[in-house]
Amino acid sequence: MNIKINTHSSIQIDDIAFDPYGITKPTLAAKYVCITHTHFDHLDIESIKNISNENTIIVATIDAKETLTQNFSNKIVYVKPNEVLNFENFTLETFSSYNINKQFHPKSNNWVGYKLTKENKTYVVAGDTDVTPELEKLANIDVLFLPIGGTYTMTATEAAKLANKVKPALVIPMHYGSVVGSKENETEFIKHLNADTNYKILL
Repeated sequence: MNIKINTHSSIQIDDIAFDPYGITKPTLAAKYVCITHTHFDHLDIESIKNISNENTIIVATIDAKETLTQNFSNKIVYVKPNEVLNFENFTLETFSSYNINKQFHPKSNNWVGYKLTKENKTYVVAGDTDVTPELEKLANIDVLFLPIGGTYTMTATEAAKLANKVKPALVIPMHYGSVVGSKENETEFIKHLNADTNYKILL
């Protein structure tokens, strides 16, 4: 599987793009675009246009409907937490992504994170979230993408402790370095990981 982070939380797993952001030039088109929520750094219309074509399927939360239908004629699948979507060669499961001790991402908004299962591997894109019961229940995850920038999400230390607890085969930090957070957050994240918690830096 080819995995990369373009910037911030803009993740690409093969032909599946999550929250494309800051993509200023047309790239190889994604077959699927998955949006976690409607903040500008996650629902970026120009980036979606630069990474998609008319056959791309868009998956998004219902509050994105007006914006997406104004800009795209593509097939759009609207989701809320705790749903399972079966596509041609992979499965997407949604879970609630939200803040515990701040109000930027209320649970009542029904914003989501995604669990992707493809080729017998599982990938979790947490979205903009604090450490939640939903994340603490994760098990048998191959790749876990966690925000570490703080302010709007969990901190780097909190993210590291969560990774130590749920023990993914690999954890990849995101949501830092452009809109919020810095290399200092990355250093803090690595410092608090257990020796047996494998990580990879893609930003």
